[in-house]
Amino acid sequence: MNNVRIIATTLGLLPLWVQAEDNLPPLQKQGYHEIVKKIASSVVHLRTNHASGSGVIISKDGYIITNSHVIDGVTSLMIETRSRDQFPAKIVGIDPGSDIAVIKTSSKHLSVAQLGDSSKLEQGEIVIALGNPQFNLHSVAVGIVSALGRTDRRAREDIQNYIQTDAAINAGNSGGGLFDSTGKLIGINSWGFKKHIAEGLNYAIPINQAMNIAEQLIENGAVQRGKLGIEVYEMEPNDRQTNGFPRHAVGVLVSTILEGGPADRAGLKIGDLITELDRETIEYSGVLQAVAGSNPPSRKVKIVYYRKSQKKESWITLSN
Repeated sequence: MNNVRIIATTLGLLPLWVQAEDNLPPLQKQGYHEIVKKIASSVVHLRTNHASGSGVIISKDGYIITNSHVIDGVTSLMIETRSRDQFPAKIVGIDPGSDIAVIKTSSKHLSVAQLGDSSKLEQGEIVIALGNPQFNLHSVAVGIVSALGRTDRRAREDIQNYIQTDAAINAGNSGGGLFDSTGKLIGINSWGFKKHIAEGLNYAIPINQAMNIAEQLIENGAVQRGKLGIEVYEMEPNDRQTNGFPRHAVGVLVSTILEGGPADRAGLKIGDLITELDRETIEYSGVLQAVAGSNPPSRKVKIVYYRKSQKKESWITLSN
């Protein structure tokens, strides 16, 4: 039978959908049910006195990460797990500037999400969004990474560095998890455009950035933003040739350096091209601000930059 199938496929006698199925990657042939089983119990439904949203369990002792806009101003808060168990929760800390918040429940029988590394994400990767859109509890949507390092002036947040995806993020999905194809948490769903404006434009906060904020909220109940002590501008096409940068180099150019500040102490100079900070690729000035601002002052982070054609690396201690 297999030989007949092979001959028929070669001759083009099988239906197109059967031929297409043979060419699919293993993940698409099998579907996503095994991965969803693995990750579904780490995403919870949040019930408040005025809204519904989602959250992701990040520790065995009951810490849950969500969006600040989901719980800001609430007076009562309950979580509901995938198994429909309900527990009260309290707010640990809220950071509207990043749209990240942390809550805590006393339950110890929780499934914790496995953290991924959002700095390793690439455009085109498959992602899975879990949440509770429009009270449709524990829903799954699949898409791809449409773009990285997105900023948008219409967003609520002061610091922005979004993963753009076409996986649906509707009202109620906010605070839920964006997972990669292996089931690792790589983002926290934040918001999406309404369909009458645009379709398939949805945004999640990279998990590296979100966890930096969450750790500060858990430790201090508030967030301090690290600073580099520089001003930058985004590179124009002719800047590569003018400054002698490699053809492939993309980043932001240093225009001003605070004397004695973090960048100055790390050896940066005006005209340097910053391409990476704390393992995150930097293409836009807003992303540089977001990555620095999600880290606390006094933390050392690695910075990668070009001076003319020479690639340089340094450790920079952020200031407040």
